[in-house]
Amino acid sequence: EVTLAIEKASVDAKRHMVKVDIAGTTIPHEVVGEFETTKVESIAGVSNFGPDIDKNYGYDGVIYLCGLLEYKYGQQENFDERLKKLENYKRSIARIFGLGKSSKNKPGPLLEHSRNLYDSITKLLKDANVIDEDDL
Repeated sequence: EVTLAIEKASVDAKRHMVKVDIAGTTIPHEVVGEFETTKVESIAGVSNFGPDIDKNYGYDGVIYLCGLLEYKYGQQENFDERLKKLENYKRSIARIFGLGKSSKNKPGPLLEHSRNLYDSITKLLKDANVIDEDDL
């Protein structure tokens, strides 16, 4: 059922493909949002990601995909900036598969892929000496 859903989404995405302008390595976009007084919108205090009241777990999927894209294609020019972003995504991805009842009802493939990405990011950060054994 997951494979069929992915196949249908791929066909639909190909039908609705649009051309996107790229400036360097960035897609130009307008930033809209309300910021805290520090001009940074922090997610550190959020205990539950997303409006998944309907249990489709789309928001968790978006968080996973953002982390995956950052891991595979993110900042390449400034390695320190890359590591900082990956640390933040690692924290966000950990909340997807976290502990307790909330993760038991989530789709298995989402949890499995999130855990694998978390492990990959942790290894990269560990190899770069950003985290040590005490942080694991």
